[in-house]
Amino acid sequence: MFHRYRFVLGALLVVLASAVLAYGVWAIAPNALRPAGTTRYAVVQDSSVIATSDTTYTPTGLQQGITIPSGKVGDVFVSFCAPTKTTAGVVWVRAKLGGAVLSPGTFLFHEGNVYGSNCANFYKLNAAEGTRTVKIEWAITGGMGTANMYGQSMIITVNIH
Repeated sequence: MFHRYRFVLGALLVVLASAVLAYGVWAIAPNALRPAGTTRYAVVQDSSVIATSDTTYTPTGLQQGITIPSGKVGDVFVSFCAPTKTTAGVVWVRAKLGGAVLSPGTFLFHEGNVYGSNCANFYKLNAAEGTRTVKIEWAITGGMGTANMYGQSMIITVNIH
């Protein structure tokens, strides 16, 4: 009797085995994607040359206000790029959302007296509702010198969910 249905049973067994295997792969895969939401973005740029010799963090001039609606949270992602050089020491950058420093924190951005194109990425997951300003700050450490930056740009992406 089973001989008559061997192809049907074989196909059913293959489908069942595939489903079990697919579930096993799905179960061990990390949940890397954030919840779906409404995405907003802004692009800010400045073509002027700026300089600092401050060893404390000062704004670069790039800033953008964002609003996360009431009852929502937002995943804030900031990408910052700028050709940079320093006559002595190391240039550090960080991004802030309101008064809070975004992850991963302070970022070693450039070292050396030749302009180099540099980029850094920052983020804050589940930022609370409200209106705040995203800005880039920089400082120079490790020597008495001046840092220069020009053609800076910042892309801010907010996933509101």
